[in-house]
Amino acid sequence: MAHDDDSDDPKFDYQDPSISSADNQVIWKGSAGQIVNLGTYLLCATAILVLWVLMPGRLATYGSIAIAAIAGIEFAKIHLTRYELTSERLTKRWGILTTRMSRVALYRVEDSGTISPFVMRLFGRGVVYVTSSDRSDPDLNLLAVRNPEPLEDLLRKTYERARGRKGTRVIE
Repeated sequence: MAHDDDSDDPKFDYQDPSISSADNQVIWKGSAGQIVNLGTYLLCATAILVLWVLMPGRLATYGSIAIAAIAGIEFAKIHLTRYELTSERLTKRWGILTTRMSRVALYRVEDSGTISPFVMRLFGRGVVYVTSSDRSDPDLNLLAVRNPEPLEDLLRKTYERARGRKGTRVIE
């Protein structure tokens, strides 16, 4: 199985949630993987090749710069997406010029699971989805994270523990 080497993306590294030295300790940090942009990168590379074959010269140069800028923006969007799981909440931060943040209190999480498309699986990546009773952001997806199944297990244990502390139950 092949793995991509994002130097900014930490390996799956976490602390056991049963060890509680602080009320809101960080359990896991991660980021989205560039595999999400594979289709965009392939499309941009194809468009640049077509430009140079059909219209070599100055127009192809300007077109290539514009297409490369689009690819660069897509790269930055994913590169700047960060996730953090603490003993109390799940946080997603993203944005290029304006940084946005979405938090879900773990005791509000109703369900979680993973989706691992074939191409992402080749790179050890997948999507962890979280459904909660949070009104502002009921569905939070962690895109192209490393080792999605162990992460989802860790998330499940952490939100069940948070529910226990708050005394909440999910009624289906």
